[in-house]
Amino acid sequence: MLLEIVLIFGCLIVGNYIRILTGISIPGSVFGMIILFILLKIGIIKEKKIKNFANFLTDNMGFFFVPVGVGIALYLDLIKAEIWPIIASASLSTLVILWVVGFASGRK
Repeated sequence: MLLEIVLIFGCLIVGNYIRILTGISIPGSVFGMIILFILLKIGIIKEKKIKNFANFLTDNMGFFFVPVGVGIALYLDLIKAEIWPIIASASLSTLVILWVVGFASGRK
C-alpha cells in the first residue's frame, strides 16, 4: 500500500511543481492526474499497482467534499444574494458545452 501512495502522491507532487514552474493557473492536481493517466496508458505504472489505494480514495470521496460544504455554508448569504446570476451562468455554460460537444461529435 505504501508504494501505491507514493506513486499517486508522487504524480500529484510533480504536477504541483509543473504548475509552479510554468505559472499556468491550472491546479497542480490536474497536472498530476494527467501525468498519472499518461503513465498508466503507456504502461509505466500498472493498474494493479495502484488499485487498492485508488479504491480507498474513491470509497471515501465524500470525506474530501467536507471542506467544500463548509465553504458553501460560510458564504451562504453571498450565494443567496447572487443566486440568479449563478443559476444563469451555470445554465448557459451547460447549454454551450452541450452544444459544442454535440456539434463536435456530430461531424464526420
